[in-house]
Amino acid sequence: MVVLPDTHRLVGLLTERGFTADQAEAITDAIQEIDLSNVATKADLKELEIRILKWMIPLMVGQAAVFGLIVKWLVG
Repeated sequence: MVVLPDTHRLVGLLTERGFTADQAEAITDAIQEIDLSNVATKADLKELEIRILKWMIPLMVGQAAVFGLIVKWLVG
């Protein structure tokens, strides 16, 4: 979900901080042009973390099993 700023308030804040009205409006227009459709959300990152863990845990178990077999072979 993309949350657009209150443009009137943003122009007001920028002009209060020393920007001219034209500069403030140009900055506000530029902000509205930003494409945030490909930005990952917290939910996207959490889903990715879960997918990575589902992939890594079996590999770690397999690695431990192989390591155990190698140690058993060397000691055995």
